[in-house]
Amino acid sequence: MLLLEVNLPSNVLATYKHIVAIATFDVLLTDYWFPVVFNLPEGNPQNEHFDALDYGNHSFVVNMGTLIVIFWLQVFAVFLYFVLLLLHLILKRVHLKMEEDDDSALGKALSRVLLASAYIKNGLFWSAFIQLIMGNYLENSIAIALHLSSFLADDGETRGASLSYGVMMSNIHAFGFAIFTILAPLYVVFYLMWKLRNARLMTPEELKEKLL
Repeated sequence: MLLLEVNLPSNVLATYKHIVAIATFDVLLTDYWFPVVFNLPEGNPQNEHFDALDYGNHSFVVNMGTLIVIFWLQVFAVFLYFVLLLLHLILKRVHLKMEEDDDSALGKALSRVLLASAYIKNGLFWSAFIQLIMGNYLENSIAIALHLSSFLADDGETRGASLSYGVMMSNIHAFGFAIFTILAPLYVVFYLMWKLRNARLMTPEELKEKLL
C-alpha cells in the first residue's frame, strides 16, 4: 500500500516498517556497515514511501541486507555438499578395495559422510531453498527494480562510481538475482510437478507413511 502512495497514519507506517524488518530478516543491521565495508556511495530513497519501508537506497546489496549473507551461506552449503559427495566416492572406493566391514573406522567415516551429505541435500535443495524463494520473492523484486531503475537512469548511485568494487558487486548481484527471480517460479512449478508425479507412483500405504 505504501508503494502505491496511499497516505497512512504515522502509527500504521511504524507498524509496516517493523513488519518489513521481520519479513526481510535483517538481523545483522547491514544498513549501517554494508556501505562502509563495500565502499558504496551514499544513496537516496526513491521517495518517502520507499524510505518508510526501509528501502532508503537504490543499491541492491544494501536493500537485500541479511538475505545476501544467507544466500552466500547457501552457496557455501552447495559447495560443501559436492565436496562431501567427492569425499564419499573416494572413501567408498578405498573401503571396497581394503575389504573392510562397516564397523571399521573407515566404514563409520563413510556412514558419517553419507549422512552429512543427505542432511545438507534435504535441507538445502528442497526445504530451505524453496522457502527462500517463496518467502522473499516480493523483497527481491522490489530491490531489483530499484537497482535497475537507478542503473538505467545513470544517477551515479549504481553506475557513476563503477570503479568501486562494491558497486560492481551490487550490479552483478542485481542482474544475477533478476535472472534468478524470473526463473524461480518455473523451478517451483517443475519441483511441485515432480513431487506430484512421485506421489502418484506410490501405493496408498507408502504415501501414508511418507506424510506421517
